[in-house]
Amino acid sequence: MGQFNQVLIIATKVTKHLLLSILIVVPVWASESKVLPLSEAVDIALANDSLVMLKQARAQSAEESAVADGELADPTLTLGVFNLPTTDFDLNKNPTTQLRFGIKQAFPRGETLHYQSLKRRDLSEAEWANAALLKKRVTRDVQQYYLEAFYQQKVLNELNNNRRLFARLLKNTEDSYSVGGANQQAVFQAKLELSTLDDRISQALSKQESSKALLSKWLPSVMNKLLTEKLPELSEIGDKTAIQNQLASHPQIVIDNAYINAAKRGISIAREQYKPGFNLGVEYRKRFGDEPNGQHRDDFMAAMVTLDMPLFTANRQDRRLSASQFDMQSAKLMRDEHLNMLRQQLNRHHVDWQRLKEREVLYKTRLLPDAKANARSSIEAYQNRVIDFATLIHAHVMELETRIRAWRVSVNRAKVHTELLYLSLAKETSKEGGSHE
Repeated sequence: MGQFNQVLIIATKVTKHLLLSILIVVPVWASESKVLPLSEAVDIALANDSLVMLKQARAQSAEESAVADGELADPTLTLGVFNLPTTDFDLNKNPTTQLRFGIKQAFPRGETLHYQSLKRRDLSEAEWANAALLKKRVTRDVQQYYLEAFYQQKVLNELNNNRRLFARLLKNTEDSYSVGGANQQAVFQAKLELSTLDDRISQALSKQESSKALLSKWLPSVMNKLLTEKLPELSEIGDKTAIQNQLASHPQIVIDNAYINAAKRGISIAREQYKPGFNLGVEYRKRFGDEPNGQHRDDFMAAMVTLDMPLFTANRQDRRLSASQFDMQSAKLMRDEHLNMLRQQLNRHHVDWQRLKEREVLYKTRLLPDAKANARSSIEAYQNRVIDFATLIHAHVMELETRIRAWRVSVNRAKVHTELLYLSLAKETSKEGGSHE
């Protein structure tokens, strides 16, 4: 009896150690098969997108250049010996021999440097807006690729569920046929439907892998990740009027406004070219030797101003001013074009969003319940020999197609929602959402 108690105590300790090991291992296993939420996929994509980082680097480069473009050019130092006799190279022989040391500073026309610096800052703003626009595009693309992969995942679930049902129907039909309760055509039809489902499952797998492959640009390990089971719930958007009022602040329009401002600076720079530019210089001239009366030769000092006179402006300043004005006009026209395109996209996507919402409600309230009720009643009717096997199969296929179409409508509406988020200034976040079940 004492030995039995010792064995029981040892077994209890071993069990505790095993349970502890399981509790330690299970979280690790669970983390390896962690579901990838849509919001996490977007965050990873934004953090790893090289083009976004490229735009940000260009913006920072333009900011640094803006400071440099507003500074004067480096001064020029001059050092030389003048009027040195070539017969004996004697510094003291010729009274005109001089050692000259000077410094010169160039000053551009008018406020050219000031406007150049402002123009570069405008270009920097355009690059930052470019990075913001690219982030919105990456967010939209990742959301749409994810939603498409999610749709194919739901299609696979529906097809697999229906395949199990059809496999049972086939088994029952074969059993019924063996005892004379069903004809051979019903067996063939059940087999055909099962094979058709296998083909559709293969197609859905291929499409899901293709959608994940598009995501792998930003998420290399996405092929082995599971997606959420419920349709992700995206951020809320305002009404159409609110989104339309926000279009003027869309990153694409911010980019265009920055280029317009840069073109305005170009006009100012062109106008400054009608003003003279100048160079200032100071020079010290060292003389060698003595005068005939024995006195040491005096050193000289020189100060110089060099003017750049814009006298003939017809084919230079006038042409550049005209060109800069055309640049600004073209930048404004580009902004108008982009604004019209954004409005067009808003109108189109908002109409699609409303119609898909109506269809989604229709599927939830009528089509899905009716298809489910029809499929259930068909089983009872077939068992009571009210309908034939073909009608039974047709009822279940209709339910399957209705459920797949319902997922298609819900996912399409979510995709259009991402387009509206792209057009609005709302933050594109997502969380676990609902489904049409």
